[in-house]
Amino acid sequence: MDNKDCQVLIKFSDIQEVQAFKNSIMGVLSKVEIDRCDKVLINDLKSVYKLLDQLSTHQTIAVP
Repeated sequence: MDNKDCQVLIKFSDIQEVQAFKNSIMGVLSKVEIDRCDKVLINDLKSVYKLLDQLSTHQTIAVP
């Protein structure tokens, strides 16, 4: 599979859109429960949180 097929591009026009998107995703993530033994899922969730942190500083990010 081509790496380009695995990317999501999210564009924002202003910081308010970024914050609204970030808050919506954080609301969903706050309801996620993961078994402590599931290391893969825990690492995936950590990656999502890192990407959300990037939203605070970038207008556009590409997610592989």
